[in-house]
Amino acid sequence: MYLHDKRMEEVLEKGTSLITGEVLEKGKADFVFHIDYFDVNMIGIGASKLKRFLLERGVDEELARRIAIATYEAEANVVIHSESDGYIYCFIDGEKITVRVEDRGKGIENLELAMREGYSTAPDHIRELGFGAGMGLPNMKRYSDKMVIISEVGKGVIVEMVFFRRDRGEDRGDSGKTGA
Repeated sequence: MYLHDKRMEEVLEKGTSLITGEVLEKGKADFVFHIDYFDVNMIGIGASKLKRFLLERGVDEELARRIAIATYEAEANVVIHSESDGYIYCFIDGEKITVRVEDRGKGIENLELAMREGYSTAPDHIRELGFGAGMGLPNMKRYSDKMVIISEVGKGVIVEMVFFRRDRGEDRGDSGKTGA
């Protein structure tokens, strides 16, 4: 599900999950990482630290890898596109791991277009560094079990991804997807 509406402040203030409706108190997140958008060379540091954090807590290696890939893409989007700092929040429970990446930047103008593989608004200097192939949002969708995006132009983006824990008996089914 992808949303492009004017609920940004409401969602940020309430702190409820966009997917499950449960409260996600940022102050009680299991993992928090500040994304500094000024340094493109720092892309991936947060995702790498999150993967290490998850592995140290006994999360299945394949699940930690999927989470790291999706989080890397979200982190890269904050640095490349938002013109704003951002945050990675991770909440772990028995059945699932929820990752929420937020920024208060310029937002996504056309979310439907941004979801298309290969579509990118990255500037040339970013593409010359090897980023901006237009696979960020599609890869987040591909590697997460459920994903919701809220964006408002001029207010920022919230990407919330849920990853079900197979290491706790959760069956992902044949396709590996329970929804998007």
